[in-house]
Amino acid sequence: MKLKLSNIPVRPDKPRDSGLTIVQDEGMSLKNIEDLISISGHLIDYVRFAPGALCSGEDLSKRVDAYKHAGISAFLSGIMFEAAYIRKETKEYLDFLKKNHFDYIEVSDGIIEIPPLEKAKIIKNASKSIHVLSRIGARSKKVLFPKDKWQEYIVTELEAGSQKVIVEGGEGGTSQVISGQVEIKKNLVSHILNFAGMNDIIWEAPHHEQYIWFINEFGANVNLADIRPEDLLNLESQRLGINQATFLNNIPESFQKGKLRTIDPIADFDYQM
Repeated sequence: MKLKLSNIPVRPDKPRDSGLTIVQDEGMSLKNIEDLISISGHLIDYVRFAPGALCSGEDLSKRVDAYKHAGISAFLSGIMFEAAYIRKETKEYLDFLKKNHFDYIEVSDGIIEIPPLEKAKIIKNASKSIHVLSRIGARSKKVLFPKDKWQEYIVTELEAGSQKVIVEGGEGGTSQVISGQVEIKKNLVSHILNFAGMNDIIWEAPHHEQYIWFINEFGANVNLADIRPEDLLNLESQRLGINQATFLNNIPESFQKGKLRTIDPIADFDYQM
């Protein structure tokens, strides 16, 4: 941030292990990628290419390289891994990633069910030649994992070689953890953090209200994924506490007395725990 103010949380420099941001690229042109990097590249740690990005007429490796040269790691949505897995073409998929200059693979099972030990084996084998991020959770909120299974899956995948575990936010921000735009299952989030370190987990939060909830709950340097490019600057202002919804997070109480209007942290946002 250009303006120097006191009581602003420290944001780690890149490359960093906390305060990570994964941006969703739905198929931006190379020119748009260059513009995004110019404005917000310092805020982005990873980019996830959505399946539609593969349908672009532009060279995929050039788009990957553009991010890479800006210190941003790119990977394809785990849906594409699942598409290859169900066709028994995982090896060909890995070859495709390497050919197109990807350094990361996302291994997920949000649409199809992969036995946990088999998924762990895939992660272990893949991690010998490429960095792995795993994603846990079904894309439908109708599929519910027992609490003990969350622990089993996350611990197993980290031990198998996944660098981070991304907790599924689901299609349009609905999953077991996030049930609709205004409902985050706080008890399940807390349960996950009982056995996984904060830096090991990246929370998908595609909606403004969702990433604000995570910042208010866990601070400026919570890891967040599924962020739209157009939300990046707003997200960073919320992390720094210079926007309405997180304004009071870093202000000492002695500064607040008699000086503040009543602020609704998130207008029309109902915490349904």
